[in-house]
Amino acid sequence: MTKQTWLNAQQAEKQYNDGFPKRIETPKPNIFINKRFKLPLKFFDNKNILEIGSSIYSHIHSLNGKPSLTVGLDPLASYLSNNYPKTAEHIEARGEELPFKKSAFDSILCINTLDHTESPTQVLEEIKESLSPNGVLLFSINTYELPHIIRQQVISRFDPPHPHHFARKEIIQLLNQSGFKIQYSYYEKQWLNEFKKDLAERKLYKSALKFFAAHLIFRLQNMWVKCTLA
Repeated sequence: MTKQTWLNAQQAEKQYNDGFPKRIETPKPNIFINKRFKLPLKFFDNKNILEIGSSIYSHIHSLNGKPSLTVGLDPLASYLSNNYPKTAEHIEARGEELPFKKSAFDSILCINTLDHTESPTQVLEEIKESLSPNGVLLFSINTYELPHIIRQQVISRFDPPHPHHFARKEIIQLLNQSGFKIQYSYYEKQWLNEFKKDLAERKLYKSALKFFAAHLIFRLQNMWVKCTLA
């Protein structure tokens, strides 16, 4: 993938975020992440937490419990800064170049982010360096069970914010090769929830239609994985 492809994807991401209602209030804590990854309710208490790819609606803003530190990192942080909730620190940087000390975080969230990056392998390498020895990577991504050429040549035309489109086996291989051990994994056809949310709550009709088409035509699934260092 060329640098320009990634820059084009970032521009598409800006346009996508412009379509969302701007959330500036303080989100209430919720246990969605705890439930999805089967984590104890107090899992985040007294821990340093990083989320890579922190949009206005990211999970870093509403984690359940009392973390010691919550940091959201995104290359568009300045663009989104006026609309971020004030429940986390925000840094403008890329996942390929994390500006933190080694082993700085007890848990790192990478939720629907890796397929937005320029170099997924480099992002995972940076995560490995920034995660404490007993730390946990909470990872999620959309997968498409179609041949590689279709994913890269066809889906990319309909989904410009995502420079990459992975199959499930590719993600598992990528995590293993990057030095992570999968403790828990869950797969869901999450298009219906997103379809309803975009249609009823956000009034994003084009986005809702895309989710429906992605599931129907491109076999979209959502993959949730909890990892430790191998």
